[in-house]
Amino acid sequence: DSTVLTWTSSSPLASGSHFVRVVLDTLSNAGLSSPNVETNEANNVTTLTVNVTNTLAVDGGVPHALALSNAWPNPAQGRASFTLDLPVASQVEMAVHDLQGRAIWTQSTRGFAAGRWTLGWPGTDASGNHAAAGLYLVRVRAAGQEFARRFVLLP
Repeated sequence: DSTVLTWTSSSPLASGSHFVRVVLDTLSNAGLSSPNVETNEANNVTTLTVNVTNTLAVDGGVPHALALSNAWPNPAQGRASFTLDLPVASQVEMAVHDLQGRAIWTQSTRGFAAGRWTLGWPGTDASGNHAAAGLYLVRVRAAGQEFARRFVLLP
């Protein structure tokens, strides 16, 4: 028997080996009129070693597609980070907005080479004061496209 398990994570994992505990119910009600009772749960748990590689990259580490991850961590306390995949060199602009749409922090437009980059917001406003706890929106413009991601800042 073989089982295919597809897993999508909202926060990036570093390349390398990670241990994953998988719990699956191996007994189904496959069209029976009454539910089945499983008396041995020991066969439902396994630990796998998952090797994470950069599946978006081709030779040389250049991503195939332009993409922006969700914030990590989310919710954040202080700094929030985002992963930007750039398939081509581009000017990148980043701004954080409050719920009223006001840009409370912006990063100057900078040139980035093609590759995977980590963008960060230090959790402050434009004056360097700690931003209030709440829901925020990051906007990133790169390679002619604009991305927006919501995230929560904790006190």
